[in-house]
Amino acid sequence: VGPSPTVVRVSDLAARREADGVETSWILDRTDDVLEMAVLAGPGPDGPWATLQSGIQVALDAENGPYAVLDSAPAADPWYLLEVLLADGTSESHGPVTPASEAREQGTPGCSCRISPQPRGILSSVLLLLAALSRCLTTKRRAGS
Repeated sequence: VGPSPTVVRVSDLAARREADGVETSWILDRTDDVLEMAVLAGPGPDGPWATLQSGIQVALDAENGPYAVLDSAPAADPWYLLEVLLADGTSESHGPVTPASEAREQGTPGCSCRISPQPRGILSSVLLLLAALSRCLTTKRRAGS
């Protein structure tokens, strides 16, 4: 029996519109086997994917993050995927996420995301939805204070 597979838990994965583009952000719950991360961008939930930024290293001063990548020239309806390269040579994909369409229509920064309509497992869908809700509530609390 070999070693158990590494599980990298990513929380608060979200994409939101900002004045200068679309920011994709996330937090790592576990970092011990992470070599690097990359954010990919695509025109839809199934890609095709192009690297937006690669070689993102785990921060020594704040291992868990938050991490963020800005797409300063996003497509009209962009989607983003987070790839995490592990020490054993395998990788994990998280997402895809896209900015909330309501925020785009209003021309204001969004605080939520929608997840792919493709079935990817009920648990991962629920976790992504909870992460988006948490991010939105945090943003609203900050705006209200």
